[in-house]
Amino acid sequence: MKNMEMNLNNPWVYEELAKPENNTFLTDELIDRILDLSHDDLRQDLEQIIRYHICLGCDDIPDEYDSETFDGSLFNALMQIAEVGTPDSSLDAVLDVMRQSSEFLLCHICDCGHHVFPPTLYKLGQHSLDRLLAFVKEEGVDIYAKCEVFPVVVQIGLRQPERHEEVIEWFRQVLRFATNECEAFDSELAGLLVCDIIDLQATELKPELDALFETGFVCEGICGSYASVIRDLSDLRHLGRLEDCILDIHKRFEVFQERFEDE
Repeated sequence: MKNMEMNLNNPWVYEELAKPENNTFLTDELIDRILDLSHDDLRQDLEQIIRYHICLGCDDIPDEYDSETFDGSLFNALMQIAEVGTPDSSLDAVLDVMRQSSEFLLCHICDCGHHVFPPTLYKLGQHSLDRLLAFVKEEGVDIYAKCEVFPVVVQIGLRQPERHEEVIEWFRQVLRFATNECEAFDSELAGLLVCDIIDLQATELKPELDALFETGFVCEGICGSYASVIRDLSDLRHLGRLEDCILDIHKRFEVFQERFEDE
């Protein structure tokens, strides 16, 4: 696996994504040039690039990932796959990245996971809630990778109000799992889950929230006390915003350009 080689339909795409000047920002012209390719060929290439990096780092962060030679091709591929990917092989590839170690994720994504994963997961997984639920329940997955799934489902509820009941039921199942499987879930993850339920203003979930807080397991340093959570749950000032999950690929890269220019 470590010796996996890529057989790309468009080798120049990897070369562009790997250039130091393109580590976290692609110009509109380059984005459009890439997306003008056959979407099926491009999807195959991006999936190969993603799996190539997983294979390189499956045991540890390889020595070649130093400050001088590191490339952002995985970061860029995770952004671009949202535009041409499928809810099967492409979603599989993205979730496999999220199953990697915290060191791997820090190396490739830094602290930008909230901007990279939710928009991509929304586009690829919005009709695969069962798979997203199964991922959240998996053992051994970094909690800060798991928590990227919650805002995806919140966005489905906000953007597709006709699916509100489906979204509520999804969170109900997660809450019940967190309540019954505390050791497998993690208290910080429970706090992050509660924060996203507040964003959804899901008052229907109060019984499940009651049960979760009764375990004494929720990290209140993240979501606040039970009283504040119940108060905020029906306070529209805490309703999530569509702009919390930018879907347009050009705007997504603009956000990163602005962020790293400020640092």
